[in-house]
Amino acid sequence: PACDILAKEIAKSITEDGKISDRASPLLSSLRSQRVSQRMVIEKRLNEILSSLASSDDNIISVRDGRYVISIKTAKKNVIKGIVHGYSSTHSTCFIEPVAVVEENNYLVELTDREKEEEKKVLKRLTGFVSDFSYELVSCLEIMERFDGLFARAEFSRAIKAIRPILSTDKMIYLSDALNPILLSLYLESSKGNKEGSLEPVVPIDIKIDSKKNILIISGPNRGGKTVALKTIGLLTLMTQSGMHIPAKEGSTVSVFNNILAEIGDDQDISAGLSTFSARLEHLKEIIDRADRNSLVILDELGTGTDPDEGASLAMAMLDYFSQKGSLSAISTHYQRLKRYGLINKKAQNASVEFDKEKGQPTFKLLSGMPGVSHAIEIAQDLGIRDEIIDRATMYLGKERGRPDSVMEDLVKMMEEVKSEKEDLTLAKEKYELSKNMLEEEREKLIAQLNEMLVEKKHKAENLLAEAKRNFGEAIEHLKKKGAQGQSEATQQYTNAKHNLMDAISGITLEYNSANHVPLTVGQKVFHKKSGKRGWVVGIDEGPSRAQIMIGNVKLKVDSSELIPEPDLPTKKEGDTIRGKQWSVSSPIITKKELNLIGYTIAEALPLVDKIIDQAMVHGYSEVKIVHGMGSGVLKKAVREHLKGNCYVKDFIPGGRDGGNDGITLVEL
Repeated sequence: PACDILAKEIAKSITEDGKISDRASPLLSSLRSQRVSQRMVIEKRLNEILSSLASSDDNIISVRDGRYVISIKTAKKNVIKGIVHGYSSTHSTCFIEPVAVVEENNYLVELTDREKEEEKKVLKRLTGFVSDFSYELVSCLEIMERFDGLFARAEFSRAIKAIRPILSTDKMIYLSDALNPILLSLYLESSKGNKEGSLEPVVPIDIKIDSKKNILIISGPNRGGKTVALKTIGLLTLMTQSGMHIPAKEGSTVSVFNNILAEIGDDQDISAGLSTFSARLEHLKEIIDRADRNSLVILDELGTGTDPDEGASLAMAMLDYFSQKGSLSAISTHYQRLKRYGLINKKAQNASVEFDKEKGQPTFKLLSGMPGVSHAIEIAQDLGIRDEIIDRATMYLGKERGRPDSVMEDLVKMMEEVKSEKEDLTLAKEKYELSKNMLEEEREKLIAQLNEMLVEKKHKAENLLAEAKRNFGEAIEHLKKKGAQGQSEATQQYTNAKHNLMDAISGITLEYNSANHVPLTVGQKVFHKKSGKRGWVVGIDEGPSRAQIMIGNVKLKVDSSELIPEPDLPTKKEGDTIRGKQWSVSSPIITKKELNLIGYTIAEALPLVDKIIDQAMVHGYSEVKIVHGMGSGVLKKAVREHLKGNCYVKDFIPGGRDGGNDGITLVEL
């Protein structure tokens, strides 16, 4: 009854559209009537003024700051005597209040102000009524909120065709054909009226976590639905604890938890100086401190943001802790060690999001009991990454992929067989060990075959060495017979024989080391397959697939697969003997910064040009001088053309910096 009085007073004073009614007070009604009459008087007087003007087509009546004015062209503003209230934005129109209506406007403003004052009095009076009944109003509001929430839950339940979950006192989450409520709502909204471009239907998933298997590890490809699965678990549990029905199959069972602790997404805090990993650790610390036997822990990509081995180890230790506390845990991961943890830990279980290899796309189905493969390259290809990058990534994966990932694919297949035959996990582990042993035997056989091949190649190298020695001896004898005239020819024979021998030995080393995967060490000589040049290792990255090498004076970071380790080869020193005889070969005059090619053929000179440039790069020189003479100009032209193709040459200056001697070329590196 008390609220009825308030309701009647509000209904009398406030209109349906929220404005103060004329019936709110007699004075307010009178003031509003007077204001309407005054407006009519002013408008009539202004129309009379407009009619008296010669041209009034463009002149209209308007209101400025609560006062009636006439808008007139600025050029004609002197036609009317009055007060200027302003101009238009273009200054082409002037707003004038004629002197004849100034008093009338003053009275209108007075009525308007009195009306506003009376409205304030009405609102103040109504506020007093509300204050008197505040307790009753708050109680009614709380009841309305509860009913509004109940009706909203019921309406949402009907819209998504939800069911009432079974509540369990035992800690468990059994969800059958569960759907993510957010995705389901979006799908239903997009499907209304058969709209074009509606979303794909939501794929249902099955979830089972209980006290016997209280750790769920979800793996599989990106965009496959791992995070959606985690959010589905959390949202449906929260919906249950909020008294809502859930989008799942009849019989789905959910427990009530004191804590639902989740860590999902990138929480990097630049302002606080925290990296992604540090920020996540801060949240994980809070989760660890709060977790107990009545907690549900949901962690997305646990252990990421740092070294994979350390991150996986930290993740496994956390899962052990949550399991010992009695919490139920659900995580997602790409780490192989966490997948294996799900296989060997009695309290853990694996699940994976399915991937359709034929279509190259995820199906979003959740498969229980088996780990998943990431399929990163296939996902990248589906997203439109360039084919050349996809092809090279596939090549690198084929070269560098370790056995753990390959074994994981084998395990997936084996566990599918185990599931179809309803065998336990022990049988799957036995098959895994058997498969591993078979692979090891095949590896041993391959190594034996490679060793046989190495012996054969060594014999070939010995034969080549013997032939090279014979060639050297013949070159020496030829040199003795012809004297200085035969030095050039003998030198060429020696150079050719030496190159043939080095190429043959490098071929053997390359073939053997490529197959045998010899590990790299700092200071080791290597052959870089892409550039075709030799250098040495100056650093090895933390990962086994990257190394830093020096080629000349250039430092490169390359994949280890591009490098071929080379054994140290014995080198001939001046004065060594062949067949017991002393020998020597004349060489060009080479200093650290100058090469004298006078008297050499083009075939002899060009390799020497490359040699002095390589030496200069090693010593860090910025320029070298090549003396080729002028002569017929053939050698000079050949040398300068050859310099254009050398990657270390920045520029060259014919005749040197003073340009006075065309018999030399100054090379800038």
